[in-house]
Amino acid sequence: MLRALLIASGISESELRAIGRRHNDAGLTAAEAMRAKPGSRSLPLSEVGELFARLREARGPVLKTEILTGVLKEMPAPPAGNLIRNLTGHLRIGLKEGLLEDAIAAAFEREIVAVREAHMLLGDIGQVALLARQNRLEDAELTLFQPVRCMLASPEPDSTAVWQRQGAAGTVWLEDKLDGIRAQVHCALDRVEIFSRDLRRITESFPEIALAARNLGRTVVFDGEILAWEAGRALPFLELQKRLGRREPDLFLGGEIPVAYVIFDVLLFDEASLLKRPLAERRQLLVTLRLQEPLLRSKVEPAGNAAAIEKAFAAARERGNEGLLAK
Repeated sequence: MLRALLIASGISESELRAIGRRHNDAGLTAAEAMRAKPGSRSLPLSEVGELFARLREARGPVLKTEILTGVLKEMPAPPAGNLIRNLTGHLRIGLKEGLLEDAIAAAFEREIVAVREAHMLLGDIGQVALLARQNRLEDAELTLFQPVRCMLASPEPDSTAVWQRQGAAGTVWLEDKLDGIRAQVHCALDRVEIFSRDLRRITESFPEIALAARNLGRTVVFDGEILAWEAGRALPFLELQKRLGRREPDLFLGGEIPVAYVIFDVLLFDEASLLKRPLAERRQLLVTLRLQEPLLRSKVEPAGNAAAIEKAFAAARERGNEGLLAK
């Protein structure tokens, strides 16, 4: 994109960098750069879609640059900036996904709960809008290699509040709050992918986890936490950050910064979604799986009252963990 902007606008790299420092926004930078040599034709949405397809199919940066340069030369400055924003994914329009869910439900007269569940399963708000329009939200399903949006923990002020919220069944399950990277592992017989909490693919950063999952020989989706791990203990999160963003295998990094994947849930097993099954059943299934390092199971401890929760919390702090998760 940088090279295409330089060619299409005709300005120097130093000029473009100065514009970029002034705006700190790819879209505004592109729009100002293209004012030096603006085109006169805005692309209709159909042609924008075709452009994305051509860029995706083009092999190598030279061909991609040629395609993008030709399009930028045709466009006025503001649409060129919007195009760059879409390509980078940094729209900066101040519209949160929760508001989009509410708007979709209102626009197509669908239940907001159904819209949110479909969004959780698909991770694609555009696809959710299409299903809502077609009255097919029930078609949204947990699918292998399509990561689902994570359900995150919510805080409570003390152990009594935790018990009041979670103790209706007479028992709560407690496990250590782990300071790592929330990740889903999607595993088939011939393919394994690892996805982060924001649904990005991070498989190349943790090849040993992918290999261990593949060796299970099962079709399964796990939810868990990746930790820097050594001698049975988690290392500081800063150590784990060194593993992120690796696009190529490193011969030595795995030995210098070993990792573990601590699994606390099974979302899919042998092609069947388990999301509507009770956690107790999913946990029992997890216990039956024969895991090998770096795949580990989270340790669950039952508690029958607020005092037991407080005792477990104190023990977690002694182990160096900042808190507990109650389920």
